[in-house]
Amino acid sequence: MLPLDDSLLVEDQLVEELALPPVDLETMEWLDRLQVELTGDANFGSPTISDDRSTVTLTWFGTPSARLGELVAEAPKDLTVVIQSALFRPAELNELTQRAVTTKGLVPGVQVAMGSPAADASGITIGIVELPAERSLEQLGTAFAQALERPDVPIQVEVSGTIMPING
Repeated sequence: MLPLDDSLLVEDQLVEELALPPVDLETMEWLDRLQVELTGDANFGSPTISDDRSTVTLTWFGTPSARLGELVAEAPKDLTVVIQSALFRPAELNELTQRAVTTKGLVPGVQVAMGSPAADASGITIGIVELPAERSLEQLGTAFAQALERPDVPIQVEVSGTIMPING
């Protein structure tokens, strides 16, 4: 077993997460089935569960499909399911994120470390290794949106530092 690097843990956050109630087996199985069946659908985003484990929010672009309706109807009886309308198609945000992360020099002078679509499909976040001199995070967000040819998609840029894959 590898020791945990204390700099990776935020003690208060860890304590809060450990204090949350566990997700019951029925809900876990339903969430697994939901993700297996809908992962290939371009309109389906990531489900989130409330801290009290009573509500699952499903992000969806456009009119919910019949299959989504069926799966929601199969949710555990004590679980509230909310379908949240997405501003952008989740699959499209995933593709933009992939391009931002994998295209070297997409924004000249900026090294991308990571990226992720917003959980609510409202835009993407890009983590960079360091902020170039005389440029703001907002300017870089605009530069990424232009480079991706999607100025309509909000892009939040943050300095994340170098990210090392867990497999080295």
